[in-house]
Amino acid sequence: MDTIGLSRPIGLALTANGDLYIADSFNDRGVELPAGGGPQRTVPATGLNSPYGLAFDPAGALYIAEFDNDRVVKLPARDGQRTLPVVGLRAPAGPAVPPGRDAC
Repeated sequence: MDTIGLSRPIGLALTANGDLYIADSFNDRGVELPAGGGPQRTVPATGLNSPYGLAFDPAGALYIAEFDNDRVVKLPARDGQRTLPVVGLRAPAGPAVPPGRDAC
């Protein structure tokens, strides 16, 4: 797998089919490397600021912990992006989702 233009890649997550997702922290984005090859893709998330950690739930939603925005963003398999309703986060770095359920 070749990656292009990563700057301080911190978090990694794998999908069930082997796609690799990378938190490209200094570029304020997530990057997907398809398991079957092909070009890398930028995750369709907006407003990211220092993403550190990534996790998937069983339904395929991607969770991104944003260190500098003090939030966790959920990207469902469909239907856009939303910020999880968590109060008082300070520099979250690593989301985790219990097996068999989604976080919110």
